[in-house]
Amino acid sequence: MTSPYGEFRVGRQNTGIQATGNYIDYTERNLGSVVNSFGVPSRYDGDFAYLSPRIDGVQVVAHYAIGGGGQQNTSTFNQGVYQLRADYVGGPVRVAYSGIVAKAPNGSVHGNEVYYHSAYANYDYGLGTIYAVYIHSNNGGGALNNTGGNEVGNIPAVVSGTSATVQTGYDIYQLSADYRLTSTLRLGGLYGKIKDSANSSGSATGWSFGGYWQAFSNLTLYGLVDEMDNSSTAAFGVAGSAGLTKNFSGTNLTGRRITGLQLGGLFRF
Repeated sequence: MTSPYGEFRVGRQNTGIQATGNYIDYTERNLGSVVNSFGVPSRYDGDFAYLSPRIDGVQVVAHYAIGGGGQQNTSTFNQGVYQLRADYVGGPVRVAYSGIVAKAPNGSVHGNEVYYHSAYANYDYGLGTIYAVYIHSNNGGGALNNTGGNEVGNIPAVVSGTSATVQTGYDIYQLSADYRLTSTLRLGGLYGKIKDSANSSGSATGWSFGGYWQAFSNLTLYGLVDEMDNSSTAAFGVAGSAGLTKNFSGTNLTGRRITGLQLGGLFRF
């Protein structure tokens, strides 16, 4: 529902972080992003959202998810998932904060709130865009999205309150840029680091280089080379908007360096 005072939405919705992935780096929520390899909370059922009008370049978006019995969710959403995004656009500059906080059940062994806080900025310099993002989260061990440890997926799951991984905070730093060779062809590169604040051996670094060709109005073809280099106890896999579970299922990624060549396409409905 829209009004002069903003827009109201109810139902299964993408998170603000997932919906604004294009503003974080050159990969368009695809493979080659260290942020995606850490994991991005994706979407929630039973979600009430308010999107304010953009005033003087600023828009505020708030969500509260109470649950709804979808395939991936049960008690997480009944405990409440809160979201807030504040976004400023002024000429070639965009600066934003986007955050998620989810509660564990009352009386949990590990009752820490699960959080994912993202601050990002980008600058369109005319022939391309420069991107920077910083994330602070304790969501690396499987609370909101099963990413981290030996898991590689990033779809929201139950906050059980039984996992000690919520006691570990991560800092993710990432720089990225692209260059438009033509109106339909651009090249990009990226470097990022996932830092385990409790144990440096749980950290990882990654990079990628890629090219995107807008073959048709609704079809983009791409090719990229990427790498994730895990420290001795880290086990982050390559991921886009979802993890490559078929590639890594049953594989122990701990301490491994993963290098890939990716070819594919993006079709927009």
